[in-house]
Amino acid sequence: MYEYKTFKLNRNNDYISCLVNLGEDKFTFIIRWNEYCDCFFMDIQDLDGNYLLSGRALVNGLIVRHHKLPYNMVFLNLQGKNYEPTIDNIEEFGLIYEVDE
Repeated sequence: MYEYKTFKLNRNNDYISCLVNLGEDKFTFIIRWNEYCDCFFMDIQDLDGNYLLSGRALVNGLIVRHHKLPYNMVFLNLQGKNYEPTIDNIEEFGLIYEVDE
């Protein structure tokens, strides 16, 4: 079974920090828009504030892996489109991961 996490971001709200349950563990996901780079960036922290990933550019097809994360994730357009996320279409994208049933 696959699940996905989307992020509610737009021009008026271009930064989000949220607690995400993955399996039995919780992680802090920080997503922010960088206008200079015209790109979103993501950090992932454990509950102790240790960075597992830092400054990862969110591009369509990005594979997210870390030995402390219970799942490998892929950042994709949820409609199967082949374009990059922007400040105007980020809600069309999500982190997809396979979970145990």
